Amino acid sequence: MALMLKNWNRSELWMNRLTRCFFLIVFSVFFTSNVFGQDEGGGDVFVIDRFYNQPEPNNFRTFLNKFSFGFATGYGRTFYKHSLEGFGIANTQNGQFIFPNSEYNGGGTVANGYDQWFSDIKGSSNRTIAGNDFVAKSDTTQLIFKGGGTSIPLFFMLHFEFNRYRIGGGFGLEPHFIGKFKPVNHKNELANYDPDLKFAMFKRYFLSLSANVVQYYEYKLNLDVQIGKLKLGNKFNKALISQGVYYNFGVSAEKQLSEFLHVYVKPAFELKKYTISIPESSNSIVHKQNTFFIQIGFHYKIPNPPKCKRRQCMTQVNHTHGDYKEVRSRAHPVYKWQNPHYGQNYPRMIKYKRKNRRKRNPY
Repeated sequence: MALMLKNWNRSELWMNRLTRCFFLIVFSVFFTSNVFGQDEGGGDVFVIDRFYNQPEPNNFRTFLNKFSFGFATGYGRTFYKHSLEGFGIANTQNGQFIFPNSEYNGGGTVANGYDQWFSDIKGSSNRTIAGNDFVAKSDTTQLIFKGGGTSIPLFFMLHFEFNRYRIGGGFGLEPHFIGKFKPVNHKNELANYDPDLKFAMFKRYFLSLSANVVQYYEYKLNLDVQIGKLKLGNKFNKALISQGVYYNFGVSAEKQLSEFLHVYVKPAFELKKYTISIPESSNSIVHKQNTFFIQIGFHYKIPNPPKCKRRQCMTQVNHTHGDYKEVRSRAHPVYKWQNPHYGQNYPRMIKYKRKNRRKRNPY
C-alpha cells in the first residue's frame, strides 16, 4: 500500500511539471510572435481597422472650411467737424454765408458768398453786408462748426482663417442721416449751419484683419482693423470732393455657438474725412467725419464635412455610410455646439437647467 502511494505521488509530481512546461511553451510562442493589429502594411496580419470605414480625405472641403462669411449691423454716430480756415462768415438779415477772407475789408459787399459748403458749394456773387450785421474772419478768430449724424450700417464680409487670424474684406451699405451744425465760438452771434442734405446712402469697400488675443472656452476677444474706401453717394458733388481711405479700429467679443457659427458684439471707432474745394478760390474746407459704431453680427464657416444626405439618419457623430466619404450629423442645428467625435446634443444635464432648479426630481 505504501508503495502504491509513493508511485502515485511521483506521477502527480510529473504531471505538474509537464503542465508547467506546456504553459511556458505556449506563452513563449505568443509573446515572441507578431502582435495582431499592429501591422497595417498588409500580409497575413489581422488589422482591425479593415473592418471599419476609413473616411477618404476631402482636400477641397478642408480648404473651403478655412473660409467664413459674415453679416453685421448696428448703430453709428458720426461726429462732424470742419474749420473755415481762410474764410469769413457773415450773419445777415438775408441769411448766413461764408466768403474768402481776401474779399472783405470792411466794405458793404463781397464778390462771392456761399450758403452751402457741406456736400456742394452753393452761393451767389455780390453778397451785401450791412453795417449792423455780425461778421467774423478766421484770421482773427477760430470759425469751427460741429454736427452729428446717425447711421444704420449693413456689412457683408468674407474671411480666410488661419491659426489665430482672420483676413478678408467686405462691402457695406450705410443709410446716413445728417443733423445741424453748431458754431464752437460766437454761439450767440452765429446761427446754426443747416446743410441742404438730410439723408445720404454711403457705400464702402474694405479690407480687414482680425487677431484673437484671448480665448476662454467658447468665448473669444479679438482685435479688428479695417482699411477701406467710403463712397459718399450721388448727392455729394464728386467733382469738388477728394477723400482718402478710412481706418476702423475695433474690439469684438465673440461667442462660438457651434463649430460653424460665431456671433459677436463689436464697438469700433473710425477715422475718416473729405475735402471740398471752392471753385473761385484756392481755398478748401476739410470735413472730419469720425464715427463710433456698435455692431452685432455673425460669422459662418463653410462646414467640413458635408451634411449627411440621408434624411432618416439620426447619427450624432461624424460618420460614413459605406462609401468611405465622411459626413456630419443631421441631428443638431448649426447654432448648437456639437463635438464631431461623440455627439453632444445635450451638453448640459437636465437637472442643471433653469426650469428644473427647484424640482426635487428633475427627471
